[in-house]
Amino acid sequence: MWFKKGVLATALFCAALALAPALAEAAAGSRTSQGSRGSRTYQPNQAQPLERSTTAPQRQAPAAAQPQAPQTAPGMAPGLQQRPSFGMGSPIVTGIMAGLAGSFIGNMLFGNQAAAQTAQNPEASPTGTFLGGMLPYLLIGGIGLLAFLFFRRRSQDAMSPAALARGPVDLSGLRGGSGGGYGGALPTSDVSIGQADQETFGRLLVEIQSAWGRGDAEALKPLLTEEMATYFAGQLAEIKGRGLINKIEDVTLLMGEGSEAWSENGADYATARLRWSARDYSVNAASGQVVEGDKDRPVETEEAWTFVRTAGDPWRLSAIQQV
Repeated sequence: MWFKKGVLATALFCAALALAPALAEAAAGSRTSQGSRGSRTYQPNQAQPLERSTTAPQRQAPAAAQPQAPQTAPGMAPGLQQRPSFGMGSPIVTGIMAGLAGSFIGNMLFGNQAAAQTAQNPEASPTGTFLGGMLPYLLIGGIGLLAFLFFRRRSQDAMSPAALARGPVDLSGLRGGSGGGYGGALPTSDVSIGQADQETFGRLLVEIQSAWGRGDAEALKPLLTEEMATYFAGQLAEIKGRGLINKIEDVTLLMGEGSEAWSENGADYATARLRWSARDYSVNAASGQVVEGDKDRPVETEEAWTFVRTAGDPWRLSAIQQV
């Protein structure tokens, strides 16, 4: 009998340990990775990937429907030069073909004249007649070869990396590019984050956690993007449905470190790793009794928070990632 009781107690203890991380110390966002980071939503950034996002990942077309990518020469941008077919890449072969074409045209133009001259002078040397007859063809073929080589050189110079660097370029491959994820590559650029912005991030952390601890979804709305406000409202409703209130008190920012900042589509984004301490516990909504966590012991948390702002608007929380 004591053996069965011990097994039952062990099973209950293990179940409690398994459920504890999901229930206790929830904090704002319920310890999940969610939200949107613009074109970098699915780009690795030394934090856990976002589990929920309204930004759709890039969808690749079926392999059968994708056109074959042309092969490029070394040092040239993709898609700028196709591998030539047999013979077309050799100036010698092309020159011969041009010479033959010129000979054919020359024969049409001068063939009758050469035949008439041979008829008038039957004793003329066959070799001389042959060379004299071929001379116009060789001249035409040589002119065609020189023209081909001239235009080929100009084409290669126009497609060289040095020439491309002087013209418009695709920004998606530069630092700040999209890398994975959006429906298409979006031009991005770095944005400067000053001391005032960093202080705003710390203030938003405290205000968001405090509003979450009060269960005040309305107070959270102006601090969050519409997407994050929807997530938070649903998670608070779930906690309330369990008859609990997740208390977050004495929020203190311990460290804030910016990891990246960029702008795209008229919006500025900034991601910062934030570490803070707070008393994080849950109480029964009816009795006020602590049911999860420790109301007297502060706990430390570190997450990656992404903020976004548009012209004339303040920074808002756009995504939370666990680290």
